[in-house]
Amino acid sequence: MEYLEPHIGTIIGAVIGFFSSIGFFLISRWIDRRGRIRVFCKRTAVSDATWGFTQSEIGEAMLFLPLTMELYNTSNATRVTRNIQLLTYKDGKKVDSIRQISMSAKAGHVTDYGAENASYSFVLPPRTIKNVRCLFISSTNVVQESFDEFRIAYYDEKDKEINLHLAFYDGNWICRNEQIDGEWIELGESLIYPLRVMHKISPKFHPKLTLLK
Repeated sequence: MEYLEPHIGTIIGAVIGFFSSIGFFLISRWIDRRGRIRVFCKRTAVSDATWGFTQSEIGEAMLFLPLTMELYNTSNATRVTRNIQLLTYKDGKKVDSIRQISMSAKAGHVTDYGAENASYSFVLPPRTIKNVRCLFISSTNVVQESFDEFRIAYYDEKDKEINLHLAFYDGNWICRNEQIDGEWIELGESLIYPLRVMHKISPKFHPKLTLLK
């Protein structure tokens, strides 16, 4: 103990410095991970075909929905959006997952969708925006259940499912073309369906809500 007494101050300082470094590292990591992924969408067209319900080669109605998306990583850490999906819902319950299309060809012109290797997964570096084109088309061999809402879902870097409201829509499977979106729609957490039922929401009540009949 007599030997250690002259060095106690140094030892205490080293211990304090060690724990301070760990604390600084943890705080820095927490600050870097603050922020989130903001998702913006526009329902668009492919060539002269706008989104909506179209007729398949065998005469059945198909849901045809091209989307342009902007994925904005507001944090200082690399984030992931894995397996972006278009989901249909009815009364707040999932109806179907619409098929992802990786490529379309018309008049000899080939258009790619999603990321490389037919993937709908993206890596977002810190403080970046990625603009991506997606195309979702329903299969004709599925039961055509009506729906009233579009949602976008994906898994983050922690493999947590993120479920976002895109728009309410009368999914009655009647063939029709819809107008493309002139402005970006920022997607919000899918918690507003109960509010819609209870309060008969309008866009004035919830500014991020898009209603389309």
